[in-house]
Amino acid sequence: MPVKTSSRPAAQRRLINVDGPKLGYVPNFDGMRGIFVLQVVLFHAKVTTFLTGSPILIDLFFVLSGFLITYLLLDECKKSGDISLRRFYMRRVLRLFPAMYLMVGIFTVLMVTIQLFGPPEVRDLLSNWWLEVVGAVTYTYFILAAFFPTSMGLLGLLWTLSVEEFFYLLWPPSIRRVLRRGTLRSDVIVIGISLAFIALMFFLRSHFQFVVGSAAEGAAKYADVLGGTGSTMGRVAGTEIAGGARELPQYASSWQGVVYRLASMRPDMIVWGSLMAFVAKSIPRPVPDRIRRWTTFLGVCGWGFLIATSLFAAPGPPGPLALFGGLLYQFSLLMLGPVVIDAYLRQDTFYTWPFRLAPSKWLGERSYGIYLWHALVLLVGAPVILAASGAMQKVLGVVVTVIAVGVGALSFRYIELRFLKLKDRKFASPAASK
Repeated sequence: MPVKTSSRPAAQRRLINVDGPKLGYVPNFDGMRGIFVLQVVLFHAKVTTFLTGSPILIDLFFVLSGFLITYLLLDECKKSGDISLRRFYMRRVLRLFPAMYLMVGIFTVLMVTIQLFGPPEVRDLLSNWWLEVVGAVTYTYFILAAFFPTSMGLLGLLWTLSVEEFFYLLWPPSIRRVLRRGTLRSDVIVIGISLAFIALMFFLRSHFQFVVGSAAEGAAKYADVLGGTGSTMGRVAGTEIAGGARELPQYASSWQGVVYRLASMRPDMIVWGSLMAFVAKSIPRPVPDRIRRWTTFLGVCGWGFLIATSLFAAPGPPGPLALFGGLLYQFSLLMLGPVVIDAYLRQDTFYTWPFRLAPSKWLGERSYGIYLWHALVLLVGAPVILAASGAMQKVLGVVVTVIAVGVGALSFRYIELRFLKLKDRKFASPAASK
């Protein structure tokens, strides 16, 4: 069923515009992913732990993901008159599954070996490893971790991938349905539901902050490793890597704890990025001066809040500077939208020049593999890092980071690239064609 894209009377203009400019290649986005995935790994490896608000970078990845996926879907609709869900899902499978399932397979072999031959205390510590595998291979990690926070965490960093996968599952069919209907009413409904979902997540993160305590309060197991949930990893390394915020013991299995954990994984940020794609698609080219002034102002402010959050937001009990539910963090989440729009519309600004450097773009192309494999590299390397102190700890953290980047690069070269070529050959997106 083709989508209605013909001109309409002004009264029937739609909020979701498929006729706007094509996305094209955005060097800034590759560079942003590259630099910030490196910071994520350095943070986990205890090199840059002074940037206590680094979880905001995961939210930037979410906004970027929602923006790019939605913009490409709109471009496909404009090009072919519809959205092919089969093509979309096959492209996602070929992009994500090969490296993921190989990593999970290696993890499984490692865990089985430990269960067969490891010391009793280690076997007991890792007895729930199979939950990690279930959560990873079914992309339900963030849900399982929310309900079983004291049983998971070895691969806790994979929660982000499971959040994105749920977005891939639900969003494209919804957008296709809206575009097929071709009415202003359908646009209002999907945008309204999206905004309501974002508002709900903001409220829940703020309202249920009380489930988070501090080290001084004798809280149980650390429940957030760069925004991910976990306890087994927390017992080994998570508490030391990420700082003082821990969930209070009485909320480990309570409904309040489950609600807070789900909201603190910020699924609404992917939706926020999708709404930003609607906005960017509707901005005429060349960009009018009035709109450019506003996007520039908001974009610069957004970068300021991103830096402030990285420096001053921190794990801990409720307060304006608390991670996830604090006022600074929550407001900065909203400002990530203008950051992405500004980086897209103005790709030659002085403050985004690091993103256009060749090393940044090189890292960005390999960011998925680097993020994926650093979970396994850290699982092995974290105890070594934590056994050291001072400058030696930083040096070991840098070594672990280099190893993670190297493994990610090998994954891209020998695993991902093969399937990327197959993806583009068999399931090429109309949005990518000229």
